[in-house]
Amino acid sequence: AEWYFDTESVHDGIYSVRSGDIDDNENSDLSLNLNVIEYGSLGFHYRVACEYSSSGNFFYDGLIFYINGVEMGQFQPTPEGETPWTYISYPVSPGEYIFTWSYVKDGGGGSTEMEEDCTWIDVVEFPPTVGGPSTINMEVSYPADWNLVSLPVSVDNNDMEVIFPNAVENSLYSFDGQYNVEDQLNPGEGYWIRFENDNINSFTGYEINDLIISVNEGWNLIGGLSNSIDLGTGIIDPDE
Repeated sequence: AEWYFDTESVHDGIYSVRSGDIDDNENSDLSLNLNVIEYGSLGFHYRVACEYSSSGNFFYDGLIFYINGVEMGQFQPTPEGETPWTYISYPVSPGEYIFTWSYVKDGGGGSTEMEEDCTWIDVVEFPPTVGGPSTINMEVSYPADWNLVSLPVSVDNNDMEVIFPNAVENSLYSFDGQYNVEDQLNPGEGYWIRFENDNINSFTGYEINDLIISVNEGWNLIGGLSNSIDLGTGIIDPDE
C-alpha cells in the first residue's frame, strides 16, 4: 500500500506523509533515491501509532528505517501507548543511497492497541544532493496599510518578523471562520498583514510548484505557488 499526504497529524506545516492501509503480515514502504555529494545527515520527524510489543524485546508492528537495505532503527509507541512526534537523524557520506521507511504489521498481539494503526513522517532534512532543489529570490511590493499575503517560497525560518521585518508588530492574521493572530506563516495559507509604509519585501527559499491545501466550508484564505497559475486548471478538487 502506498504512502499518502495527510493533514490530520503533522509535526509542522499543513501536511505529513502517512503509511498506507495494510493487514497483518504486510508492509507499506516509502523509498527515496539520492546521490549525496557532501557529508551531512538525513533527519526526519516520525510518529508511530500501533500496538506495542508486549515483552518490550520483540518488534511486532511499527516503523523500520533502512539505508541501502541495512536496518538503521525500529520505532514504536511508548510502552504506555503514547505516540509523540520524535526526531532522529543519521550521518551520511558522499555516495548513492536508497532511504526506505517501512511500516510493518505481524499477526501477533501487543500490550497496547491503536485505532490509527499507521506511521507518519514529516519535515525530512536532506544532505546536499545532485539535482536537489535550489533557492530562488524574488521581490514583492506591498502598499502601506493592510495586505493579503502568503509565502511564495518554502523557507527554513517561517517566523513573521524574519519574513516580514517591516510589518507592524502582531498584525499577522489567519482566518478559519474567525481571525486569529499568528506569529508564523505556512505555505498554502493566506494571511492579512499590515505595513505602516509602502514596502518591497525580498524572499529567498525553495520554489513551491504544488501544494495540498485543506479548506473549510465557506470563506477561506489560501496561499499560492511561486508562479502564477490558471484558476480554471491550476486548482484541483479531489472530490469532484
